[in-house]
Amino acid sequence: VFYYEAIERSTLSTVLSTLYTLVLPLISVFVLYNLIGSDGIWLGFPVACIISMIIIIIVVKVIQKREPKYSGLFFIEKDLVHKTKNFVLTDNDLNARKECLDHLKNLNADDEFCDNANKIFDVIFDTNPHGTYVEVLVIDYKDSIHVDIKYDGEKENLEHLKHKFPEDLLKYAEVLGFNTIEYEMDKS
Repeated sequence: VFYYEAIERSTLSTVLSTLYTLVLPLISVFVLYNLIGSDGIWLGFPVACIISMIIIIIVVKVIQKREPKYSGLFFIEKDLVHKTKNFVLTDNDLNARKECLDHLKNLNADDEFCDNANKIFDVIFDTNPHGTYVEVLVIDYKDSIHVDIKYDGEKENLEHLKHKFPEDLLKYAEVLGFNTIEYEMDKS
């Protein structure tokens, strides 16, 4: 549910957030309370969650029929599935970081881009507690390479990155408690 509340389809995200957090719980608690008493209050929340999941599946299927370029429940474009690679980095697993950087080099990313990606990882691991997990999604578009980095570190850590890199180099966001960084290189 949280994935669909954070996707870039703002209208859909808003509708799902409102349904999941307010409308469906209120309706299900009210109806079940009137049907079975106080136990209905506690049953209303899981029922609302299940109904939300069903609504999400139906909405995704409708969108996939209207826009056949998507594959699966997560709105992944079909032609990007084989061009997308996911890495999970930790501060003590240098092999995963090396594998990620090697993948960038295989995509013909220039040395500066790879060095900056490595510096981003350094800042994240140096300013967060031991055991922080960093999820890196590398997407090879026709005209650019995207490195999307998500981690559950402290919000203040984004400030360290902002001071370390030029202002327009990275895009930052905090979504649902995760710090998100987008780093992009044009292939032209």
